[in-house]
Amino acid sequence: MKDHDHWESYGFSVNGTTLTHLRFADDVVLFVSSAQKIQEMANELAKESKKAGLEINFAKTFIMANRAQRNVEIDGKRIAYTDGFIYLGTHLHFADGSKTEIQRRIRSAWSVFHKFKTYLTRRNVSNIHKAKIYNMCIEPAFLYGSETWTLKKKERNLLATAQRKMMRWMLGVTLLDRRRNSWLYEKLKLREVRSEAVKRKWLFAKKIATGEDTWAKKIVEWRPWAKTRGVGRPKPRWRDDLRAVLGERWATVARTNKHLFKYSMIQQIQDYSED
Repeated sequence: MKDHDHWESYGFSVNGTTLTHLRFADDVVLFVSSAQKIQEMANELAKESKKAGLEINFAKTFIMANRAQRNVEIDGKRIAYTDGFIYLGTHLHFADGSKTEIQRRIRSAWSVFHKFKTYLTRRNVSNIHKAKIYNMCIEPAFLYGSETWTLKKKERNLLATAQRKMMRWMLGVTLLDRRRNSWLYEKLKLREVRSEAVKRKWLFAKKIATGEDTWAKKIVEWRPWAKTRGVGRPKPRWRDDLRAVLGERWATVARTNKHLFKYSMIQQIQDYSED
């Protein structure tokens, strides 16, 4: 796609740099601040795509907005509005933090579990082999994209409940057997999924804080001072878990005190595994 200098006026200023679009293969996301600019940008994208012999897939093209909607058309076809969409395997939306995405991950993990259910629930299959299947196939389905989650207690418990139900099936026990959760983990030697989600998030946070000046880093450090927050309780933010332990300067700690950062991560993992 050809670069356009004037696209700088379409996107959002993030710490002095304008974010206008994201591209991965043929998946493109455009960022604009008004419906009029959506129309202008979409027209240019369609025009340049045709020059390259490409066509827009209207069945997979949507607009997601947090303000009044206005009709937008490309080549006479109206683009539908949506409350959320899947981009690179993750559900994006304005509404409820990571709740919807975590629920999707749980459903995905169950889908994988049922593919291997016959094997995983057999009495003559060792726990070692069951654990290998879980670690290779089911845990990745649980945790895909977990580095970006806002992890509230309710969602953490949803993850833990789903994992423990799978473990009981794998071990051939039910809630009526009154086996402790610690017994389940000891038998199968599995990582607790909610603790692993927290760990991945902290390690990703450290990578952002100590790494190059990527878009991920710009977004995390971004403070839109020109905007005023709406009335009511603020929505959960990605950095809330880090701020709760290390304060606003968590990124500085990640860069300058790796021992404190690691200790804080371990402490939060322990705290979350007990709630």
